[in-house]
Amino acid sequence: MTADPLALLVRFAEALRTAGLAVSVDRVVAAAEALGHWGVAADAQPYWPLRVALCRDRTDVPVFDIVYRDWFGTPPDGVGHTRPALVPAQSRPTDGRPATSEPAPQRADVPSPRAAGGGAGNTSRLASRDFDDLTKDELREVATWVDLLRPMPTRRTMHRRSTRTGPIDPARTMRLMLRTGGELVRLRHRRPAARTRRLLLLVDVSASMSPYSDMLLRFAAAALAANPRTTEVFAVGTDHTRLTRSMRGLRPRDALPAAGRVRTGWSGGTTLGDALNGFLRRWGGTDVVRSAIVVFGSDGLEHAEMAPLIRQVQRLAALAKVLIWASPDCHTDGERSKDHRIAQAQQSATRVVGCHDYLALRNLAKVVTNA
Repeated sequence: MTADPLALLVRFAEALRTAGLAVSVDRVVAAAEALGHWGVAADAQPYWPLRVALCRDRTDVPVFDIVYRDWFGTPPDGVGHTRPALVPAQSRPTDGRPATSEPAPQRADVPSPRAAGGGAGNTSRLASRDFDDLTKDELREVATWVDLLRPMPTRRTMHRRSTRTGPIDPARTMRLMLRTGGELVRLRHRRPAARTRRLLLLVDVSASMSPYSDMLLRFAAAALAANPRTTEVFAVGTDHTRLTRSMRGLRPRDALPAAGRVRTGWSGGTTLGDALNGFLRRWGGTDVVRSAIVVFGSDGLEHAEMAPLIRQVQRLAALAKVLIWASPDCHTDGERSKDHRIAQAQQSATRVVGCHDYLALRNLAKVVTNA
């Protein structure tokens, strides 16, 4: 057992936040109290008290299990070796975590977000490899990671909500004082309430995008599962097709087959200019596009003239709050296409990011969340 289990618990909560879970300070305090009642003997497993305290609902459990394996080893109901409570799986001096006396057994098949984020092992190798270079089995494994991505852009509103910290709420504080005979028993606080922004994902399903369109649609399905009321998904190629209705209400792994049953001109030719023109004529004046965060996943390859595509991308950028162009040819943020015509179309985008591997999609989720 580590000498400072509370510090390790805080770092474990930070790892869960990095993986996408909303772990508040209250939940960390509840986890510390639960561990106190559970006991942290040398042979105790902290899985259940941590899971009950740090997971909001069932949807958090898969991500929690992945991070738990990376930190503490196999959960009690899993197969493999167990480790002492509150002891990380292996020494990581770069993170400032305590080292164990014995080397932890390696599990190369665990899709850990920490390993996928740049750690050593097979998972980091898969996370940084181009989708076009992966086998079918490797693609299935990476697809389970993409299903866990939950981009959630928010904006502040004029409304205020009660909080435990932040600016003082004078009205509620005064009402409390009136109920207590003028005594200032407790200060009330408030903060601006957050509302989810509208998100539009346009996925190029032409033949040139076939190695990447499936993963982009999985990313879109994960975003739709997280925000079903404010997210729209369209496929573009020779025309535009709305996929929101066929994918809504399904898990990301089930949404992609449902989208595949919709006639979209999969792996056909590419006339993006005409497809975007038809899309904007039909949807450009609605809330689907106006002031929304738009993600355009495409390599920009056009069978027709490039001038119509350049004009339609300009129109799309003018209507959207933020236009994010996700291109498989972009390996670093802001990198433009080597084709000067595609680069000219990308100039209208607010950001140009990659979508060629898992790390690029994870970065795309962060860009969308912070837009």
